[in-house]
Amino acid sequence: MNIVLIAPEMEPFAGHGPVAQVVGALPKALRSLDNEVTVILPLLRGIEPARHSLARRLTKLTFQVGGEEYACEQWSGRTIAGVETIFIGHETLFHSVDSLEEGDDAALRAAVFARAAAALLAKNEPGWQVVHGHGWVGAAALAAASDAGVELPSVLTVHDTRAQGPSVDAGMFAGVGNEGVLAAGARCAEAVTVGSPSLASVVRDALGEALGSREIRGIAHGLDEAIWNPLTDPELPARFDPVDLRGKAHCKAELQRTLELPARPEVPLLVAVGTEVEAWRRLVKVAPRVMRNDVQVVAIEPPEESGLREALVEIQERWPDRFQVRWGKGKTLAHRARAGADLAVILTDHAPDGADPMIAQRYGAVPVAPRVGAAADVIVDADANLESGSGFLFEAKDEEELLGAIRRAIAAVTRPGFPDLRRRVMRIDSSWERSARLHGALYESLTA
Repeated sequence: MNIVLIAPEMEPFAGHGPVAQVVGALPKALRSLDNEVTVILPLLRGIEPARHSLARRLTKLTFQVGGEEYACEQWSGRTIAGVETIFIGHETLFHSVDSLEEGDDAALRAAVFARAAAALLAKNEPGWQVVHGHGWVGAAALAAASDAGVELPSVLTVHDTRAQGPSVDAGMFAGVGNEGVLAAGARCAEAVTVGSPSLASVVRDALGEALGSREIRGIAHGLDEAIWNPLTDPELPARFDPVDLRGKAHCKAELQRTLELPARPEVPLLVAVGTEVEAWRRLVKVAPRVMRNDVQVVAIEPPEESGLREALVEIQERWPDRFQVRWGKGKTLAHRARAGADLAVILTDHAPDGADPMIAQRYGAVPVAPRVGAAADVIVDADANLESGSGFLFEAKDEEELLGAIRRAIAAVTRPGFPDLRRRVMRIDSSWERSARLHGALYESLTA
């Protein structure tokens, strides 16, 4: 089958969030099943054509948006896995930003990219058989393609119902009415999917009438094992797997040294991750009680919110030998923190994807997460004897529940059954193969 995906970002070219991770991994998995796969992306500032061996096409894509004419370049390439890429470039709109959603012209950027992608779909020179849009930007492209008369079967994956597109004059987006960008794409798509079966009802409520009577298919996502694999990860000071965990002990010692924490192999080390401000604020509130335990905490990449930043700095200054926080988007620290940690506290109230708990499990950092969304799909709550389960769950949006789960997890680290629990979670199959086969079956059903 010949499949084309449309997305605003893709690892390793740009972005590192849920959309970029999924679009970076799913095409490779589909390609391994003998499909032809192309991904259409914007050529953003950090993507260097020479570095990625991209070839510029002579023909430009010309169209109008909001009464003005735009001409976009086309750059084509191929990944190591054999996935074709088409990058849409525009000197002033795309080349000066790292994300389509950046700055005051975010809506215009997305509208131009969507119209350009629709123009490629209308030509369909590669003979694509199905188109798969991702997120609200992909939804905008599907709506624009429908408006242009493109008749390809289409799929829309909703990654986060809170990201429904900009609140602007809908006339800027082709095929989008008053219902909004994400809903318009859902109305045009033959099938709508979500990466967590538990979130199907949430997506249905968010999209409302745009779905009609169609079923939302929950297809669990996986992890890109070329990026997240402690046995081959080039970012780690030592490699390890469930059979031989000596490398993980070295990673813990190196993380403590790097962050100027006391080198104590026996102390439970927690890494806190997440992007939602309110969830981090709850951690701040319970932190003084958490720190009554003999524990070390590493907070990485918290949201850049002034009040939150000040509160985390205050905690760090109060317990500098047991609490450290690091901002930024450092790839190396993101990998090393998970590799060195015993536990990973997932700070989210929605868990629209299961990447954070799956990465934690893969690296032997047993997750502590709210019983919501994709986290509830990925984690089975551990029993009192640690003989079953794959993490520690608590009720979302509750400070006392969060504190109780952290305390339960800290106590578990010191128990004899914890090494077996760690090995068990590391052996969980989080690959993309099953997900790719389910996506392939969906594509086949739409083109039958």
